[in-house]
Amino acid sequence: MRVVRQDETTYDLILEIASKVGVQIRRMEDYEPSLEDLFLVIMERLGYGVKSSADLLQTQPVVRSVAPAPSKPGGEF
Repeated sequence: MRVVRQDETTYDLILEIASKVGVQIRRMEDYEPSLEDLFLVIMERLGYGVKSSADLLQTQPVVRSVAPAPSKPGGEF
């Protein structure tokens, strides 16, 4: 299960709740994106203008059109 960490008290809250309901936590670690995760983000955002991983993980993707310019009737492509 993935839980979003709000601040340092998140860990204590998770352990407290797990203890109350009687479940065992076997592993708890901070999530770091894998190379595959980063690649998928790049492909989703087309990678244009990306200079750092911080650019990739912005909440608002930069949308750019990759469609060719419309041709004029009778003109060449």
